Amino acid sequence: MSRWSLWSLYTWKRDRRSLRRALPTLTVLAALLTTSAGVAAGAARAVERDVLRSGGLTQIELSSFEGDTSVRPLTTSALREAARVPGVRQVAADYSAVLYAEGSGTYDLTTHTLTPGDELPVTKGELPAPLGPDEVVLPAAAQGTDFTSLLGRSVAFGYTRATGAASGTSAVLRLKIVGLYDPSWQADGPGVAYLSQDTAALLAAARAGQSSGAFRAREGAQSAVVVVEHQRQVAAVTKSLQE
Repeated sequence: MSRWSLWSLYTWKRDRRSLRRALPTLTVLAALLTTSAGVAAGAARAVERDVLRSGGLTQIELSSFEGDTSVRPLTTSALREAARVPGVRQVAADYSAVLYAEGSGTYDLTTHTLTPGDELPVTKGELPAPLGPDEVVLPAAAQGTDFTSLLGRSVAFGYTRATGAASGTSAVLRLKIVGLYDPSWQADGPGVAYLSQDTAALLAAARAGQSSGAFRAREGAQSAVVVVEHQRQVAAVTKSLQE
């Protein structure tokens, strides 16, 4: 049976221990976690001990390693299966692409899904939970562009739609800027635009030259956050996901 790639179990926000910030270390950790059933069982016991000691970790982050056939991709069916694991309250998938300046400005913003636990330091506006499909949260400034004057406005952004193996065309997406965060907060890198899961998937699918449904079913997300109902269930949920 193929295995989930379990990176770690971190909770309320992405901090210095964030998976995206600690890829080299966590890649090693993931390899160790999938070495044998015995190691996985020991890891689960350690998780339970550490979680209960810390007093409230309730999130698990999963990731697929590209090109590793032993790791199960985070496709639509896989994420649905994860959501059916007893104790799981929510599964939020992260898809990444790029938004760029359609009108004024010269910025290229990496996009990510705004997932549970993303506590962006909002300086203006708000951080809706969840974001609407036509909403976006941006850094207050990025790559020489100040977005402050655009808060609350619907703005045209450009994105790429692949038309062949090495060809593509530009497309336009209008999004309302509902919040601005401190640009020094760079858990996912500098200049990141945060979107709803569906919108993030749409952009990632367009870049791959596929429909959103086909992309999510075949390629899958690059990572996903699994929210567990209670801290005492984390170890059991972890074991189920590993299996």
